[in-house]
Amino acid sequence: MAYSSIENENIGLISGESQSVKGVLFYRVMTSLSLVMNVLMAVLYWNLFESNVEFIYDRVIIIGLSLIVLCSTFIITSKKIIYKVANGLFLLFSVHIVFTCYLNSFSIYYLLVLIISSQAVAAVFRDGIQVLRYVMFLLAMTAIALIVGEDLSFTHRILSFIAVVLSSILSYVNVRLKSRFQAMMKVREEILRAVVGKDETATIITDFEGFIQEANARTEQLLGEEFSIIKGKNFGDFRINKLSQEEDDAGVVKLREDRFWNDEVQLRRADGSTFFAFVSIVLIQKYDREQLVYRVRDMTREYENTRILIEAKEAAEEAAKAKSEFLATMSHEIRTPMNGVIGMTQLLASTTLDDDQKMYVETIERSGDNLLVIINDILDFSKIESGKIQLEEHSFSLVDQLKDVMTLLRTKVDSSRVNFIEEIDSKIPKHLKGDSTRVKQIMMNLVGNAIKFTQDGEIVVELKLIERNGQSVYVDFSVSDTGIGIEEDKIAMLFSSFSQVDSSITRKYGGTGLGLAISKQLAERMGGSITVNSKTGEGSRFTVRLLLEICTSANCLDQLSIHEFDKSLAQGMTVLLAEDNLVNQKVASLILQSFGFQVDIANDGLEAVEMFDERGYSLIFMDVQMPVMDGISATKSILHKAKDRHVEIIAMTANAQMSDRQKCLDTGMTDFVSKPIQMETLEKSLKGFFTRLESKETRV
Repeated sequence: MAYSSIENENIGLISGESQSVKGVLFYRVMTSLSLVMNVLMAVLYWNLFESNVEFIYDRVIIIGLSLIVLCSTFIITSKKIIYKVANGLFLLFSVHIVFTCYLNSFSIYYLLVLIISSQAVAAVFRDGIQVLRYVMFLLAMTAIALIVGEDLSFTHRILSFIAVVLSSILSYVNVRLKSRFQAMMKVREEILRAVVGKDETATIITDFEGFIQEANARTEQLLGEEFSIIKGKNFGDFRINKLSQEEDDAGVVKLREDRFWNDEVQLRRADGSTFFAFVSIVLIQKYDREQLVYRVRDMTREYENTRILIEAKEAAEEAAKAKSEFLATMSHEIRTPMNGVIGMTQLLASTTLDDDQKMYVETIERSGDNLLVIINDILDFSKIESGKIQLEEHSFSLVDQLKDVMTLLRTKVDSSRVNFIEEIDSKIPKHLKGDSTRVKQIMMNLVGNAIKFTQDGEIVVELKLIERNGQSVYVDFSVSDTGIGIEEDKIAMLFSSFSQVDSSITRKYGGTGLGLAISKQLAERMGGSITVNSKTGEGSRFTVRLLLEICTSANCLDQLSIHEFDKSLAQGMTVLLAEDNLVNQKVASLILQSFGFQVDIANDGLEAVEMFDERGYSLIFMDVQMPVMDGISATKSILHKAKDRHVEIIAMTANAQMSDRQKCLDTGMTDFVSKPIQMETLEKSLKGFFTRLESKETRV
């Protein structure tokens, strides 16, 4: 590993404890300088004391000792001995300088040499203890020299000693500060090595220009080259896309300001292969140098996982789209014949029948309704699951909704064995705002469930005001029965899709197992909730809490007070029915005729456009899927031709999803009636048409 070559660096702050090769070299350099200084001093003494042979012998002895010490530092292999010998030489050098000052009566020039020399020697030592020992030694030597020196005034002695003391203090403070900084940097380096050394992320240390100085083993694996090869290279050489000068300048500015930079880049390995990597750069300060620490993480696996997820997402979306299209197609294909079955049954039920015939018709009608419920459940669940279901908001009476549900379902209850009870809180506001269709659907599901699983006893349907908060109310709709009940550990399964607490229940009672799942999700979408309490053999109680707005505006009340449909309004009016299916032509014609209309039939969209040009109808019922020209295109063409003429087009189609409805309305159609045609829905649509027509005539 490249980091194994990094050892403790204590340049300029070295002690005998250091094991640095660079530290040994530094000591040798300082020893050499010490020898040179001794030689210079010898020459100086020679010039000063040419007549004094004794001093010359002293110089020769000191030079000889210095040479011996210098040679020892290069010959001795033990680092500890080198440090001890070198430190001894520094002390000898200091004695030499003090002696020189003594011989020259501590003149200003030589005193300055003493101070500078002592500062240089003190800088060699690492910690305060070493420096303290040295300066105490130096002060002692200087004090002795000042005391025994001749031709020195008392003032000169005191001032010289004070100067040396101040210099010693400065040396001590300086080394203490540097030693603290050195210790801090050493800890940071050790932490960096501990973290980086065995890290799975490639870590590279460069200078500020990006030239690689150190790297861990993971870097070698990632770049495919040994450290000895990549050392000295610029990290930018591994990039596929080189930075422009502007980008490089911007990166430098960011590093200077934030001391951090990161990005995803594409890098090249030694074998020429490329990979994406997440690179983060941290700017650090090492002594007087700035360095960059690169952290490089291979993103190949993440990119591959992302690619797999994207492909899976696209496949899921394609599957969902195919599923949605399949359900839409199946809905249309099933609803088209169902329209004939239910429509004809409704028309047949309105004729005079004997008791047996009436029973047969009711059975057909009930079976058709049950089949339609199943179809609607499957489509509703599909829309909820895909998040495409949309809630409407309009004014309605919650109490009236419940009464409609009770009227529709009361006929399914065997009154001789089951007591059907309704309890309505009189405090519930008369006019509320919300999605009445979905509220009614929840009520139908829960009451229908109770009827299905209750053979004896009673069913209690309750509507109760729980809380009124400003313009909102919480209302509980509860259904209690004395039916078969549910085991406690199986209650959670009730709201799961396509499931029932017992598979045999499906065979015995029928159903898709979607009703409660749909009710729960609808309630939650409307800001409410659903709960259940049940006991096997004793019955169940389902409670739906609904959050609804109180409707008080005049506009809300107008929507509620729409007048009853008067069939006399349709007498003599001819409407156009665009429908390609012969059975549906017959069913829709008979239903519209039952309301008093005369009906013209167009077999496709193009024929509908041509007939409108000839006769100018005020009301058109338009199928969507037709040959030659579809209903959407025909509607656009008719509305374009109508100009100032008043015409309303009502969609009458087996495409019953919310997106189909919205598409029709966006085209310009005024309303939407799905197949199988329900008399109640059609009547509501006709009420709206005549109300708008009357309003227009009044304005004219």
